[in-house]
Amino acid sequence: MTDGVADGESAVACDTDLLIPVGSETVAASRFYNPSGSGASPTALMYIPYHKDAFTPYTSTEPLIRYLVQHDYDVVVADVIGTGASSGVKPKSGSMDEGEHLTAIVDWIAERDWSTGSVGMFGISYGGTTSLKGAAENPAPLDAIVSIHGPHTQYRETYQGGAFALYRMGNWTPYMQTLAALPPIRRDSSGRWADVWKERLDGLVEHDPWLFQMLDHESKDAYWQDMDVAVEDIDVPTFAVCGWRDRYALSTVEYFEAIDAPKRLLLGPWRHEMPHRGRETAIDFRRQVVEWFDRFLRDEETPERPEIAVWTERDGGGTIDAGSWQQLASWPAVADDPDPLSFAFTGDGLVSETAFDDGAAAVESTYEYDHTVGLNSLDDIYGASEPTDTNPDDTRSLSLE
Repeated sequence: MTDGVADGESAVACDTDLLIPVGSETVAASRFYNPSGSGASPTALMYIPYHKDAFTPYTSTEPLIRYLVQHDYDVVVADVIGTGASSGVKPKSGSMDEGEHLTAIVDWIAERDWSTGSVGMFGISYGGTTSLKGAAENPAPLDAIVSIHGPHTQYRETYQGGAFALYRMGNWTPYMQTLAALPPIRRDSSGRWADVWKERLDGLVEHDPWLFQMLDHESKDAYWQDMDVAVEDIDVPTFAVCGWRDRYALSTVEYFEAIDAPKRLLLGPWRHEMPHRGRETAIDFRRQVVEWFDRFLRDEETPERPEIAVWTERDGGGTIDAGSWQQLASWPAVADDPDPLSFAFTGDGLVSETAFDDGAAAVESTYEYDHTVGLNSLDDIYGASEPTDTNPDDTRSLSLE
């Protein structure tokens, strides 16, 4: 069989597909990439709800997938249970049973003849969050993850200041509804695809659309709490990646700080895109992913890289190369600065605190600079000139009359 799965194993395979058992009657349909002519290899797993065979929704990861295969990694791209060609129905977005499903998938992969028994996870956006969910379960074969633009919590990203971010979730949730209504792209001769599709269509009738569900839960109740990832439970080496212009930058820093395991944090000037395709600066990100997996899935020595790398912009930021990379020993670096800079606003403009004190003028008010002010006012998050709610920045900004 072309997929490398021997007859008699506990999964059914067709062409390049794997059907991975997750429960007694549930399987995760997966696309399998295997290095040509290689023996047993470590496996990189991506778990997404975007139809593994469509390519378009996760086309930005295709170069990374190919790069991993070229470096002798097996790659498995699996549809989330209840989506794509996987069986079952998915009543709501982002529920924590995804982590339980991933434990079964990771364990199954590790037992294949074509696997060395070592598995990594990677993904962008939803795939970044499922990587965190899998790691929070800590299945024994999962040795490292790479989470790219993946939030560990959803409510704050959906409701901003009590207002539903319709221009964000209001386009993604109908898109997911459309995907759920479509049949699996690969139509096997046994007709399994038709059974999966019928079950999915019946589920659309039985459950409210995700958009309406979210609108029915305006406060962070059990509905939203079920989407939070217990990142403090993660013992898996984690490569956390995000961009300052992505709305999940704060979430990325939060889960990075919470994880007590080998970890790296990479914060660039990117939007919701892969770092090797960034507009302001494009980096050798695919090589860094391979190095991370080589270190923890193959126990190989890899080049030393900083635990924290942050892109700092200069005047004219937002344009190509208008900044530089800073390597930090801890986050935030300002907490270790014994001599923070202080300035005073006067009628004559901005002056140093020392010069102001020498003038013996009275201080009317003080303001401690918040480095996170401005993250809600970044332009063009998805390249579509979407409107931005700047209230969180406005309320924490310094205003002078």
